Amino acid sequence: MEIEDTAAQWDASPSRRMLLGLAASLVLAVIACPQPGFAKGGPVRSLPHYMAAIAEARRDRKIAVVKVSADWCAICRRLERTVFIDRRIVEQLGEFSLINVDVTAVDAASKALMQHLGIEGPPALLFINPATGREFSGTRMIGAFAADDLVARLETFLS
Repeated sequence: MEIEDTAAQWDASPSRRMLLGLAASLVLAVIACPQPGFAKGGPVRSLPHYMAAIAEARRDRKIAVVKVSADWCAICRRLERTVFIDRRIVEQLGEFSLINVDVTAVDAASKALMQHLGIEGPPALLFINPATGREFSGTRMIGAFAADDLVARLETFLS
């Protein structure tokens, strides 16, 4: 009986409510935590959302850098830890409109988006002309790449 009373007291205790509130806040902070350079607008998960992001790039008159990734993609995670945190890249990306396409859910929406982008899956990095909404020819980066390679690619657009 004593154990049940203690459990009931714990369920209603202010300490428990405070801990649950802190845990919920932590979960929300992790979910909302922006990826370096790719924070604006949150992740894109559908073709209509992608088209809206391209329209925003057009309004901003900035080249769109479209990063396609997924939580289950090991190469994507490695790129996040090694390439996208590089100081040079973070600075350069400030000159572009950044679109983070999340295809973690292998569903109809992500498949339609990948088909529209002409890719089989993540990781991919595409450079989109905001005036036309079309990819700059010969600029896409598929699979793993080094920070120096991305710096060089970004410099071609900045010079």
